Amino acid sequence: MQGSRSRGRGAISSGLLTGISTAFVSGSAAVAAVILSRKFGHGVKTDGFFVAYGIYLAVVLVTSVVRIVALPRFVRARADARLGGEVGVWVAALSGPLALAVALAVAWPHGVASVFTGEPQARHYAAELLPWLIASAAAQVLGGVVASALAALDDYGTAAFGFAFGSVAGIALTVALIGHGVIAFAWGIALNGALSLGIPLAVLAWKRGLAAPDHPPWTRLVELGEGVTLPVALQGFFLVGNRFASGIETSPVSM
Repeated sequence: MQGSRSRGRGAISSGLLTGISTAFVSGSAAVAAVILSRKFGHGVKTDGFFVAYGIYLAVVLVTSVVRIVALPRFVRARADARLGGEVGVWVAALSGPLALAVALAVAWPHGVASVFTGEPQARHYAAELLPWLIASAAAQVLGGVVASALAALDDYGTAAFGFAFGSVAGIALTVALIGHGVIAFAWGIALNGALSLGIPLAVLAWKRGLAAPDHPPWTRLVELGEGVTLPVALQGFFLVGNRFASGIETSPVSM
């Protein structure tokens, strides 16, 4: 009976912390949207931003799938006293693809941007933002792994705090550096990603929840691929549609 009450209180606490964290994240996003629209309006800068942000979202979508797929494995691994090894498997499995995505965004940003927009000026701004945004997205995917590992240890507050604090710090940095142009949003999002990963990772390491992989990493990629295909494909359709729409010229309305 006592165990049921304890689990019930844990579920309530987890839901409350998640709700508060989500409120901070959503509020920060709303503030960023207001600043973007009021400062830059509609033009090539915002077009470039949304091209880069769309690619960023396609990568970040993996985070939610990772948390759903990985958490049951982490819970079982904790029961078997091999949580650190299982976390290591997931980190190793994801590090390769994420490192490749970041390297591509850093080494060939204009080429990546040209795939998703036909406007030369928008392409320039998208290419400027992409390295920061993709690095942040990669950090947030790994942050999802760390958050799931902490959840398996019944720690929901650390990840919630990391996500909330990262969002607030990110928007504060954006506001402070807005004079540098639309790149300030990329810097803020990059800081958000670094804190969303760094804070939970430090706590997980302190709890000895990290270790070398004890299984082949590729098996987890196959499992993840089955769950991530649909959401990433839907975001991909949006990016493709945006690419074709960017090539449509506007003209005055004739009466």
